[in-house]
Amino acid sequence: MKRSGMGVRRVGRVAVWAAVLLASAVIGVPSAMGATLVVAQGDAAAGDGNPGTDAAPLKTIGRAVAMAKTGDTVLVKAGTYPEAVTIAVSGEKDRPIVLQAAPGQRVVIGGERRCGITWAAGVGYVVIDGFEVRGGGDGRNEGSIGATGEGGHHVTVRNCVLVRCRILLTGQSDCTIRRCVQTGCRNNGVSLAGCKGCVVEECEIYGNGADGLVVTHGSDGCTVRRNYIHNHWYDSHPDAIQVYRGVTNFTVEDNLFFNSGQGFMMEQTDGGVFRNNIIAGTHQSGILLGHRNTHNWRVEGNTIAYTGFRAVVYSGKNTTFLNNVITTGGDNKLIQKAGEFDAVSDYNLLWKSNDGTVYHPGAGQGQHSKFADPKFRCAPPLADRVVHYVDRWADEEAPGKCTVNKLTLGRKNVPAYFNKNDRIEVNFDGIERRVTEVGEDYVAFDPPLRSLHKYVWDVVVNWRDAPGGFKWDLRLADDSPGKGMGDKGQDVGSNIDMQAYMRGDFDGDGKRDLPALPEAEE
Repeated sequence: MKRSGMGVRRVGRVAVWAAVLLASAVIGVPSAMGATLVVAQGDAAAGDGNPGTDAAPLKTIGRAVAMAKTGDTVLVKAGTYPEAVTIAVSGEKDRPIVLQAAPGQRVVIGGERRCGITWAAGVGYVVIDGFEVRGGGDGRNEGSIGATGEGGHHVTVRNCVLVRCRILLTGQSDCTIRRCVQTGCRNNGVSLAGCKGCVVEECEIYGNGADGLVVTHGSDGCTVRRNYIHNHWYDSHPDAIQVYRGVTNFTVEDNLFFNSGQGFMMEQTDGGVFRNNIIAGTHQSGILLGHRNTHNWRVEGNTIAYTGFRAVVYSGKNTTFLNNVITTGGDNKLIQKAGEFDAVSDYNLLWKSNDGTVYHPGAGQGQHSKFADPKFRCAPPLADRVVHYVDRWADEEAPGKCTVNKLTLGRKNVPAYFNKNDRIEVNFDGIERRVTEVGEDYVAFDPPLRSLHKYVWDVVVNWRDAPGGFKWDLRLADDSPGKGMGDKGQDVGSNIDMQAYMRGDFDGDGKRDLPALPEAEE
């Protein structure tokens, strides 16, 4: 959302104050907020015996952090710092300790040993801003930003890039992870365990070996909003987001979950809101309110579509589905009841593939819901099946028959869904491929994939001749039956601009909100 402009007088005051802070940062003297300690590894004059001024900077981040007091800023200039930095002193509410990469400079924390930034137990009111943290990717140097010491609080991590390492908060409260990019960890990308009131917002999380984001172990009152979480289908636990073990009062809103094994997996959770999200492009299921121990959830205003398997499963008590757009999954399951309790379900726009579709809206529910094509702005045409996976359950030998330019789908009558020269997308990678051959149980295509998934979880999506150049946009077209059909006369489904999120623009102002990745990592 665009912010309105400020008056000229206020802008002038802000500019003057910014100039004062900049001058303080440059010359390394105390400002109204505290002192600025300069770290410049590449400066010939740098040394850890120095006072940390711009003329006599410190050599290591660790030394500067050890010197910092409440209200101080540690300003780190360009370079690669092979350090494991621990912040041991707290700031105050209006005078935080700030650890900041110099604006416009690339500051990398990484090296041959375990590196990262953490804070000690009980430390609070800290800001960590603008760093690039790199793990070695060999299991010995994963690195991270975060803390496992209990009682940390009011720590903000923002504008950071993490490659082959993760963000991990354990036992923290009122912390914020904002506008960060995280990718390539062997484990989960971002983890909150036993946290209270923590927020993950406007981040891109992708390409990790396990789940994208997990919230676990008694976390309460946490919020995940306006994030782009994608490409989690590589390994054996591939959820975009997973929540389990006693999580309460959890809010998930305005997120895009795309190209994952499963979209959102829940168990052992009580009380939550899932609002205005998109779950699309799953290789398996969409959202699972599962294990008969996920209770008191409100699912409203979301779009859940183009799932490889079932779209929605619920099993707990007091579950509500309202104002959503939901399409049948690849196995003809729409909203599936998996426990003893009925849901409350109404004002949903639903599309089902055939009369055999599994649909359990709850007894006597759905009076204002509709079954119709939602008419998305840009998406593959809906058909009996849209996302086609290698079905090892129907044919256990199917994975072994697959190659980089032919997927054996493990079900008969593949010609009912594909024609030669159809435009297809494989694994939601955005690359246009053409069908070159259709067999009874396989489809061949060109150009080929670089490689198959090691468990052959690859999927095919048939765009046929749909316009739009594979530019996914699941907002409703002007002639959609979902326009104005909500319980308060609003449009149903999510209003997220998928392409904007994919560019890292979360506030809709046309500008990227995230730090840029180095070119080799894009």
